[in-house]
Amino acid sequence: MTFLLEGILVLMSLAFLSLAILACHWNNMPSDSDQAAGMEQAMKLGPTLYPILFAALVGRSLKGIGRFRAERGSRISTLWPLMNNKTMFDAFLSQWYLARFSAVASALVLLWALSPLGGQASLRLMYKTNITATYEQDLRYMDSGVLGNIYAKYVMLDSNDLGLEAQGLPLTMPALYQAALLQSLEYKQGPLDIWGNVKIPRLDMLNQSLADADGWINFTTPNSVESFSSLLGLPILNISRTGVVEFTVESVYVALAAPDKVTNGPVKYYPGNIYLYKGMNVTCPTCINWEHNDFLDPKLGTARQMLLYGEPFPQPNAALMANASYSSPRSIRFDAHASDYDLGTVTFFCPVTQHFIETTIRCTFGACRATRARPSTTDHRNQNVTSFDLWGTFALDMITSISNAKSLQVSSPSELFMNDTTVSPIRSGKEAFGTENFANLSAVEPHLLAERASMILNTALQIFMAPSGFTGDLPLSNLSIYGLPHIPADGVNVTLAWLNESISDISDPGDDLVHQQFIADAPFVAANTTATVTEFTEVYRADPAWVAVLILSSAVLVITGIGGMALGSYVRAPDVFDPLMGLTYNNPHLDVPGHHSTLSATERARLLRQLTVRLGDVQPYSEMGKISLGQTAEVKRLVRGRLYE
Repeated sequence: MTFLLEGILVLMSLAFLSLAILACHWNNMPSDSDQAAGMEQAMKLGPTLYPILFAALVGRSLKGIGRFRAERGSRISTLWPLMNNKTMFDAFLSQWYLARFSAVASALVLLWALSPLGGQASLRLMYKTNITATYEQDLRYMDSGVLGNIYAKYVMLDSNDLGLEAQGLPLTMPALYQAALLQSLEYKQGPLDIWGNVKIPRLDMLNQSLADADGWINFTTPNSVESFSSLLGLPILNISRTGVVEFTVESVYVALAAPDKVTNGPVKYYPGNIYLYKGMNVTCPTCINWEHNDFLDPKLGTARQMLLYGEPFPQPNAALMANASYSSPRSIRFDAHASDYDLGTVTFFCPVTQHFIETTIRCTFGACRATRARPSTTDHRNQNVTSFDLWGTFALDMITSISNAKSLQVSSPSELFMNDTTVSPIRSGKEAFGTENFANLSAVEPHLLAERASMILNTALQIFMAPSGFTGDLPLSNLSIYGLPHIPADGVNVTLAWLNESISDISDPGDDLVHQQFIADAPFVAANTTATVTEFTEVYRADPAWVAVLILSSAVLVITGIGGMALGSYVRAPDVFDPLMGLTYNNPHLDVPGHHSTLSATERARLLRQLTVRLGDVQPYSEMGKISLGQTAEVKRLVRGRLYE
C-alpha cells in the first residue's frame, strides 16, 4: 500500500515536470486556444497543489532513505535530520540543535527551498504577450480611372440601354445616392461611409505647406464634411480584420471651382420636362457625348474622349489643343427653384476638373481611415477633361430626376445638403417650418457651394462605376472577376499586354478591355495594391527562468521520490522511527502482549490504539525518578523540584 501511494505521488510529480516541458513546446501558443485554457487552469492550481505534493513525497522519501541508512549503520547526526524534516525550517533547526555543520542538513535546506520555488514557478510558468508578424497582402479596390470610366459607359449604360433624363436607370442607383445623402453627420464627417468604405480626402483642402519631400501631406479626420471628395468611400476588398494594415490607393475625383456669380432668374425646366416638374436641374451644356449634344461637333466629342482615356489612345495634336474648345474645362450648370410659391430659379455655373490623388490608408483591426495624401505620381492625364465628356451627363440626369417633383413641399435632399451639410437633409413639409423647408442656395458662400456640389457629383459618378459595390457582401472567392491586377493609370496597357494586342487593334473598348468583368458580373473594375499587414497575436510565452526552476524542482522531486521508493524496497526492518510508536518498542513500562518487534509503526498503532499512556515518572517511589512513556495507571505525573535521571 505504501509503495502504491508513493508511486502515485511520483506520477503526480511527473505531471508537473511534463507541465514545464509542455510550456516549452507550446511557447507562443495563441491565448484563445484550448491548450491555453488548460494551461491557465494548471497555473492557477499549481501554487496550491505543488507544495502539498512536495511535502508529502519528500517527507516519505527522506524517511525511506533514513531507514535504509539505519539498517546499514549511520551516525545519528545523519539520521536525525533525515527523520525529522518536514519543512525547510526543520532543516535549519537540525543544524542548530546538533551544534555543528551537517552536509545532510544543508542539502535538506536546499531541497525544501525547491518547494515554494516550484509552486511559484508553476504560477509564473507562462505569461501573456503580443507577437508581431508582418506580411504582404494583395488588395483590390474600385478603379475610378480609365477602365472605371470604360466600365461605366460600356457595361452600365449600354447594357441598361439608358436614355436621357435617367430613363431605364436601375432604381437601386438613385436609392443608393439618396441613402448616401441621408447618412448621419457622424458618418459624413467621419473617415468611413455608413457601409464601411474609406472616404478619400480632397487635395485642395489639405495644407500644401506641410507636404514632405515626397509630396505627402498628413490627413487627420476633420470636422468639416467638405474635406472629403465624396459622400461614398472607396470599396476595398480583402482587408484583414486583424492587426494593422497599411496601403496606398490611387483614385480620381472631380472638383468644381467656385462660381463667379449666383443669379436669380425665371423658372428653368430641363429639356424634356413635359410635366413641368420643379426642383433642381443639373446639366453640362457644353459637354458632348454620344447621347448629349453629339450633333454639335462629333469630332470635338471624340477628341475629348481620347483625352479622358489618355495614352496609349491617340491624342489630339497640338493644333487642336490650342483651341480652347478642346482644352478648356467644361462647366456644370445648377438651376434650383427657390420654393413652391416663389417660382424664381437660382442659377450658377461651376468649371469642373478632375484630380488624381494617391492616398495612404491605415486600418487598425478593421477600422480604416485615410492618413495622408499626395498628387498621383502615375496618372498624368489632362485635368480639364472629366467623365462628363464621355458618360457623366447620365449621372447629372440621375440627380436631376430625383430632385424634381410636380408640386414642391420641400427642397430635394441634394439641395438641402448643398445648403447646409451640418444638418439632416430631411424636412417634414409642414408649413409651420416656413422657409426652412427650402434651400436658399443664393445665400451660401460660393466656395462652399462648389465644394458641396462636388461631393454630390462624385457620389453620383461613383455609383455609376460600381452600382452594387458599396453596401458590402462583395465576391471574394475569385478576385480575377475584377480584372487583371493593375494601377488605375496603367490599366489599359496591362490589359492590352494580356490580350497581346495594341491600341490599334481595339475596335470597341467595352468589348475588348472590360469584357471579362462584364461576363463575370463583377461589381466594378478593380485596381490592385499591396498592403503591409502587421498582426499582433496575443500568445502565451514560456518564461525561461521559471520553466528552468520548475524543471529543476520537479526533477529533484521525482528523483527523490524514486530514490526513496527504491531504497525503501531494500529495507527489511519495520518502520520504528515514528516519534510516538518508536517509544513503544521494547518498553518495559507498557503492558504489551508479545514484543511484536516486526510490526511497523502504522501496524503497531493499529494494534495499540486502545492503550492509554502517559509520559511521566515510571519510578515514583524511588529517591530519583525516571521519565519514560508508560501505562497511565503506573506512571505518575512529573513534579517540579523532584530529581530525575
